[in-house]
Amino acid sequence: MATISELPGLLISARIARGISQRGLPDRLGLREHQIQRYEASDYASASFAGIKRVVSALGMELDGALPNGEEYRERGIESPPPGEQEEPVIRKD
Repeated sequence: MATISELPGLLISARIARGISQRGLPDRLGLREHQIQRYEASDYASASFAGIKRVVSALGMELDGALPNGEEYRERGIESPPPGEQEEPVIRKD
């Protein structure tokens, strides 16, 4: 398991370990090579959550865990979790 702060390095390491180039990953996602280069150069700060989920899936990984502003809070009428109660998503390294 890894925390969200470890995600960028984990995605880059997983891509390399699977023998997928920065050119090969966008081919799997229908993106241009420069988009993956931009994601990796910015430690995925330039990627949307949906984009990150697509990369995770293309690498054969899964997101697992709670996200801030999750459904459990909205059901209680709370827009976001109180400070200190936010859980970081974790990444399963299967």
